[in-house]
Amino acid sequence: MSWERRGIAVAAATPLGVVVVHALATLQTALLGTELSAAATLALPVLAAGLACWFRPSWWAGASGALLVAGGLAALGILSLGALPLLLLLGALLGALAKRIGAALPASVDSAWQRSRAKTIAWSLLALFAVFQVTRLSTFMAEHEQSWGST
Repeated sequence: MSWERRGIAVAAATPLGVVVVHALATLQTALLGTELSAAATLALPVLAAGLACWFRPSWWAGASGALLVAGGLAALGILSLGALPLLLLLGALLGALAKRIGAALPASVDSAWQRSRAKTIAWSLLALFAVFQVTRLSTFMAEHEQSWGST
Protein backbone atom coordinates (compact mmCIF):
# COMPACT_ATOMS: atom_id res chain seq x y z
CA MET A 1 0.00 0.00 0.00
CA SER A 2 1.50 3.35 -1.06
CA TRP A 3 2.07 6.14 1.43
CA GLU A 4 -0.45 8.32 -0.42
CA ARG A 5 -3.13 5.66 0.02
CA ARG A 6 -2.24 5.23 3.71
CA GLY A 7 -2.35 8.99 4.26
CA ILE A 8 -5.82 9.37 2.76
CA ALA A 9 -7.11 6.42 4.77
CA VAL A 10 -5.73 7.77 8.04
CA ALA A 11 -6.97 11.31 7.30
CA ALA A 12 -10.47 9.87 6.85
CA ALA A 13 -10.41 7.57 9.89
CA THR A 14 -8.71 9.77 12.52
CA PRO A 15 -11.40 12.48 12.84
CA LEU A 16 -14.00 9.77 13.33
CA GLY A 17 -11.92 8.27 16.14
CA VAL A 18 -11.56 11.67 17.83
CA VAL A 19 -15.30 12.34 17.69
CA VAL A 20 -16.11 8.85 19.01
CA VAL A 21 -13.74 9.13 21.98
CA HIS A 22 -15.21 12.50 22.92
CA ALA A 23 -18.77 11.21 22.52
CA LEU A 24 -18.06 8.24 24.77
CA ALA A 25 -16.40 10.47 27.37
CA THR A 26 -19.41 12.79 27.31
CA LEU A 27 -21.78 9.85 27.72
CA GLN A 28 -19.80 8.55 30.68
CA THR A 29 -19.87 11.95 32.32
CA ALA A 30 -23.64 12.25 31.78
CA LEU A 31 -24.45 8.73 32.97
CA LEU A 32 -22.01 8.21 35.83
CA GLY A 33 -21.28 11.77 36.84
CA THR A 34 -17.53 11.14 36.76
CA GLU A 35 -15.31 12.73 34.19
CA LEU A 36 -12.97 10.33 32.38
CA SER A 37 -10.24 12.87 31.61
CA ALA A 38 -9.88 16.20 29.91
CA ALA A 39 -11.19 16.09 26.35
CA ALA A 40 -7.96 17.42 24.86
CA THR A 41 -5.99 14.72 26.67
CA LEU A 42 -8.26 11.99 25.30
CA ALA A 43 -7.60 13.11 21.73
CA LEU A 44 -3.81 12.65 21.96
CA PRO A 45 -3.77 8.81 21.98
CA VAL A 46 -6.25 8.72 19.08
CA LEU A 47 -4.04 11.06 17.06
CA ALA A 48 -1.03 8.86 17.92
CA ALA A 49 -2.95 5.82 16.71
CA GLY A 50 -3.64 7.65 13.45
CA LEU A 51 0.04 8.43 13.04
CA ALA A 52 0.98 4.81 13.74
CA CYS A 53 -1.56 3.65 11.16
CA TRP A 54 -0.03 5.94 8.57
CA PHE A 55 3.20 3.93 8.86
CA ARG A 56 1.41 0.58 8.92
CA PRO A 57 -2.39 0.48 8.63
CA SER A 58 -3.53 -2.38 10.85
CA TRP A 59 -5.51 -2.82 14.04
CA TRP A 60 -2.30 -3.76 15.84
CA ALA A 61 -0.50 -0.52 14.86
CA GLY A 62 -3.48 1.59 15.91
CA ALA A 63 -3.82 -0.18 19.26
CA SER A 64 -0.07 0.03 19.92
CA GLY A 65 0.11 3.74 19.09
CA ALA A 66 -2.87 4.58 21.29
CA LEU A 67 -1.65 2.40 24.16
CA LEU A 68 1.87 3.82 24.05
CA VAL A 69 0.72 7.44 24.33
CA ALA A 70 -2.17 6.70 26.72
CA GLY A 71 0.13 4.67 28.97
CA GLY A 72 2.66 7.49 29.05
CA LEU A 73 -0.03 10.04 29.89
CA ALA A 74 -1.42 7.73 32.60
CA ALA A 75 2.07 7.24 34.06
CA LEU A 76 2.46 11.01 34.27
CA GLY A 77 -0.92 11.29 35.99
CA ILE A 78 -2.45 13.32 33.17
CA LEU A 79 -4.87 10.61 32.00
CA SER A 80 -6.94 8.31 34.20
CA LEU A 81 -6.24 4.59 34.04
CA GLY A 82 -9.91 3.93 33.30
CA ALA A 83 -9.43 5.47 29.85
CA LEU A 84 -6.80 2.93 28.75
CA PRO A 85 -9.17 0.13 27.63
CA LEU A 86 -11.38 2.59 25.74
CA LEU A 87 -8.41 4.15 23.96
CA LEU A 88 -6.90 0.75 23.17
CA LEU A 89 -10.17 -0.35 21.57
CA LEU A 90 -10.53 2.90 19.63
CA GLY A 91 -6.94 2.65 18.39
CA ALA A 92 -7.57 -0.88 17.14
CA LEU A 93 -10.81 0.17 15.44
CA LEU A 94 -9.10 3.18 13.85
CA GLY A 95 -6.37 0.93 12.46
CA ALA A 96 -8.85 -1.57 11.06
CA LEU A 97 -10.93 1.21 9.51
CA ALA A 98 -7.87 2.86 7.95
CA LYS A 99 -6.84 -0.45 6.40
CA ARG A 100 -10.33 -0.94 4.91
CA ILE A 101 -10.48 2.61 3.57
CA GLY A 102 -7.01 2.26 2.04
CA ALA A 103 -7.98 -0.95 0.27
CA ALA A 104 -11.13 0.67 -1.15
CA LEU A 105 -9.35 3.64 -2.74
CA PRO A 106 -8.82 3.62 -6.52
CA ALA A 107 -5.44 2.83 -8.04
CA SER A 108 -5.15 6.40 -9.34
CA VAL A 109 -4.24 7.49 -5.80
CA ASP A 110 -0.96 5.60 -6.00
CA SER A 111 2.01 7.54 -7.36
CA ALA A 112 0.27 10.90 -6.96
CA TRP A 113 3.57 12.26 -5.67
CA GLN A 114 5.29 11.56 -8.99
CA ARG A 115 2.48 13.16 -11.02
CA SER A 116 2.13 16.41 -9.09
CA ARG A 117 4.12 17.16 -5.98
CA ALA A 118 2.56 20.57 -5.38
CA LYS A 119 -0.98 19.14 -5.43
CA THR A 120 0.02 16.27 -3.15
CA ILE A 121 1.58 18.66 -0.62
CA ALA A 122 -1.44 20.98 -0.77
CA TRP A 123 -3.93 18.15 -0.23
CA SER A 124 -1.83 16.69 2.58
CA LEU A 125 -1.73 20.03 4.38
CA LEU A 126 -5.46 20.43 3.88
CA ALA A 127 -6.06 16.96 5.37
CA LEU A 128 -3.89 17.79 8.41
CA PHE A 129 -5.77 21.04 8.86
CA ALA A 130 -9.10 19.17 8.68
CA VAL A 131 -7.98 16.68 11.34
CA PHE A 132 -6.90 19.57 13.56
CA GLN A 133 -10.20 21.39 13.06
CA VAL A 134 -12.32 18.33 13.89
CA THR A 135 -10.21 17.67 16.98
CA ARG A 136 -10.54 21.28 18.11
CA LEU A 137 -14.31 21.42 17.63
CA SER A 138 -14.86 17.99 19.16
CA THR A 139 -12.84 19.01 22.21
CA PHE A 140 -15.01 22.09 22.66
CA MET A 141 -18.24 20.11 22.24
CA ALA A 142 -17.13 17.57 24.85
CA GLU A 143 -15.85 20.17 27.30
CA HIS A 144 -17.42 23.62 27.02
CA GLU A 145 -14.85 25.19 29.34
CA GLN A 146 -12.25 24.73 26.58
CA SER A 147 -13.03 28.07 24.94
CA TRP A 148 -10.01 27.87 22.62
CA GLY A 149 -11.97 25.33 20.54
CA SER A 150 -15.11 27.40 20.14
CA THR A 151 -14.24 29.64 17.22
